[in-house]
Amino acid sequence: MLSINNKKKLFRILPHLLASCAILVMVPMYAHAVDNGTQASTTGFIPCDGYTVECDFNQVIVLINNIVEFLFKIVLPIMVVAAVLYSGWLFLTKGSEAGARTKAKDMLLHILIGTVIALCAYLIVKTILKTLGYVAPEGLDFIS
Repeated sequence: MLSINNKKKLFRILPHLLASCAILVMVPMYAHAVDNGTQASTTGFIPCDGYTVECDFNQVIVLINNIVEFLFKIVLPIMVVAAVLYSGWLFLTKGSEAGARTKAKDMLLHILIGTVIALCAYLIVKTILKTLGYVAPEGLDFIS
């Protein structure tokens, strides 16, 4: 059986462990750059291969856009859901302790504030990309 200190350490590490596992599960499907070297992939991070599709400044912008899209479509929602679940779990299991309840409420507030800040940063990046002249391919950009 785990002691109280070991349980605290485990529950402190658990959100980070879950987030790392989620990222490791999701990354392989985005890691490939081109399909068999014959054509540029529309699902990978790297939009050009140097042979069939020329690598230029526009392709660098597409690469940046692909990374930002991955972070905000895959990583951010997983992290927010995991953090909200952990905060709710703390609130439910430690609800009788006033300090722990306050900690869970503060954690939820910080999660929401962090999510708003991250989404504002996403909007800033999108604005910069549009200013630089990047036009997303049809159907790949959910904020136009």
